[in-house]
Amino acid sequence: MLDVLLESEAYIEEAGVDLPVFIGAGNGHTTMLAGDFYELEEGKVRQVNWLTKLLNSEPSDDVKCAECGSPSD
Repeated sequence: MLDVLLESEAYIEEAGVDLPVFIGAGNGHTTMLAGDFYELEEGKVRQVNWLTKLLNSEPSDDVKCAECGSPSD
């Protein structure tokens, strides 16, 4: 599933659309509704902080898990 997601992102960006992504480890979906939304972190980037920057039109790099099979520490 991750491969399909990354292929879709690449396809969209090749068409000229900047698609910001935050992909955390694990198999959860729609993390904004999860109880741990404010604690979720990937690669030392907290998802809530990444989303806040995005909503404030601040530059934010894509975040993608390195070890995607289980939630990261």
